[in-house]
Amino acid sequence: MLRRIVMAGVVVGVLAFSLVLHKPSSALATADGAQTDGGGRKEYRRRASFKFVNSTKPEQGRDYVSGKGSFPIRLKVFDEGNWRTDRRIQVFVAIYVVDGDGGLWRVWTAKNADIMTTAAEEEKETSFEWDVPLLPGKYVAYVYLCDPDRPYNPAYRTREDPEPEEFPGAVVHAKSIEVRVISQ
Repeated sequence: MLRRIVMAGVVVGVLAFSLVLHKPSSALATADGAQTDGGGRKEYRRRASFKFVNSTKPEQGRDYVSGKGSFPIRLKVFDEGNWRTDRRIQVFVAIYVVDGDGGLWRVWTAKNADIMTTAAEEEKETSFEWDVPLLPGKYVAYVYLCDPDRPYNPAYRTREDPEPEEFPGAVVHAKSIEVRVISQ
């Protein structure tokens, strides 16, 4: 009798464990395409990205842009997904000169004063322009989209990144681009 009770307990335990492992996904789509959990609540996710509008991308390597007397930053910024509150994004740039050995030396960092805002539960596509004056030469620029409402997380810092205290907030997207500046 005791053996039957133990076996029944084992069977019930295995069934309960397998139900947990095979639990179906509770994410459902509503009529407007928003994701909800099984209880009808919206799932909030946000993704920000950008592309260089004025880049000529070589077959091999990174984006490339040239300018006369400046680095012409021309971006198309995408803020997609849903969130409970408005989302703010600020552009931050770090520029490095390339030495003869291919090493990078940081020469300039700055955050743009303009902050792009996307209302809660909306998506936005924004054009962004900024001309950064530079002496003639070859540079590598790192362009970051930052959220000034969240603190910067240095756990994801690479050796090319500026110091954590220089960032205006959490990095949500970043890309590098080769820059060639010629005299005016």
